[in-house]
Amino acid sequence: MDEESNDFVIEAGALMLADNGVCCIDEFDKMDLRDQVAIHEAMEQQTISIAKAGVRATLNARTSILAAANPIGGRYDRAKSLQQNIHLSAPIMSRFDLFFILVDECNEVIDYAIARKIVDLYRNIEESVEKVYSKQEVLQYISFARKFKPIISKEAGDLLVRYYTRLRLRDSTSTGKSTWRITVRQLESMIRLSEAMARMDISDEVQPKHVREAYRLLNKSIIRVEQPDIQLGDDADHSIHEDEPMNEETPEPTQVVQKKKMVLSFEEYKAISNKIVVYMRRGRN
Repeated sequence: MDEESNDFVIEAGALMLADNGVCCIDEFDKMDLRDQVAIHEAMEQQTISIAKAGVRATLNARTSILAAANPIGGRYDRAKSLQQNIHLSAPIMSRFDLFFILVDECNEVIDYAIARKIVDLYRNIEESVEKVYSKQEVLQYISFARKFKPIISKEAGDLLVRYYTRLRLRDSTSTGKSTWRITVRQLESMIRLSEAMARMDISDEVQPKHVREAYRLLNKSIIRVEQPDIQLGDDADHSIHEDEPMNEETPEPTQVVQKKKMVLSFEEYKAISNKIVVYMRRGRN
């Protein structure tokens, strides 16, 4: 309410103030459900509709949202999907184009670099880094690139359709936990990313190379983040017991010795599998 006229007026919030820019939101998982629902329109239509106290208006909120959230319990559980790790609804998650998971893993080199940087900041020590481009030059480049409105070529359009059908097929046949179901929103995300890649190249046309890079980003962000740990031994033991015939010497259930399960992280599993492939290829040669 305006103090001078005592009339209700519209006061711009964060999304409207960030029109044609980027709105950064921290602690996104702690946002009230009512506020999450309120930004659905802003993320989908790039507008905000207001109908309060006799004031009706539709305001522009053409902004990109960069949000940060913490997992439940403070640590990301690889055995669960992304939605189960953060307190966000499926509709609000589907409106984000990309997700990047920062897993807090023990790494001596990375931990030392982070600690060294934090200590130097507190000591007001700045490293003399030779910058290729100045901040002003980067801002000018971004401002110039945003003026381009690239058009999707026929080859790029065919590739978008093929990649989308591949994502849908993988989602329908996947036996693991997925972040969410692949819908048309992911196709729209791939289109926006492809257009952004074309703008980065200062191109008036979206080419297949832009679509491939957009697919790679989308594939990395929403497909590979939810891989659970790999448990070894269970399937092999069950298959052996099912194939063997029952005989009198078979021990009673109470006599079965509990075997210790061997668990590998997905990264360890991939590293071992890659080494096996390399070893087998060398053996053939």
